[in-house]
Amino acid sequence: LPFSAYADKKVAEQTASQYQVKPTSSGGEVNDDKYRLPVVIKADVAGSLEAVKKELKKLETETAGFNILAEGLGAIGENDVKLAAGSAQSMIIGFNVKVERSAIDSAERLSITIRTDNIIYKLSEWLTEALEERRPKQMVEETSGEAKILKLFSKTKNKQVVGGQVNVGALGRGREVKILRRDKEIGRGKITDLEQSKKKTGQVAEGEQFGATVESPLSIAPGDVIQTFNKLLN
Repeated sequence: LPFSAYADKKVAEQTASQYQVKPTSSGGEVNDDKYRLPVVIKADVAGSLEAVKKELKKLETETAGFNILAEGLGAIGENDVKLAAGSAQSMIIGFNVKVERSAIDSAERLSITIRTDNIIYKLSEWLTEALEERRPKQMVEETSGEAKILKLFSKTKNKQVVGGQVNVGALGRGREVKILRRDKEIGRGKITDLEQSKKKTGQVAEGEQFGATVESPLSIAPGDVIQTFNKLLN
């Protein structure tokens, strides 16, 4: 900020406030496939600001990180809220700084989160939770049981009775299954009936043989593998 003299204190304060926050040179844009949580950073001194930025870098994962929209020193003001308001899910983080009343009111009106602390590890813990909470979740399928088909007993239009052995986890009646051939998924089906030692059962454990009715338009063959799975948000 170049030296200038002002006769009016209010004008001087307004001029100085223009230099409180410096937008990042790239405008906060990052060209990668990660989800990046937009943040405006304020700190009391330059050393603290650098420490917060290093902490953000440490918290990044393979799929999520932070997008620094702007950074600066001094109290969090209404201008900081305006900078954050242009990006969805954005937040303002401050280290050892105060928050002006006008910024609080503006943030509440625009649903912008402001978080301050004077202990770096507490701020880090909160940012870890915020990043996990806000990042987009993906549905993943986790294998819960796997069995090798040993014999095909009969087949009708969309149903087939097969015999096999559970090699991993357990199989359950009513569960959807993936059908694999030579380690590649060729289709899906559903276990509509399950027997063990010629008695109906709800589940067959690892290492046990079974008979099952699988509903699927695909023809299951000996040597194929069926897998049950759980759908999880990750």
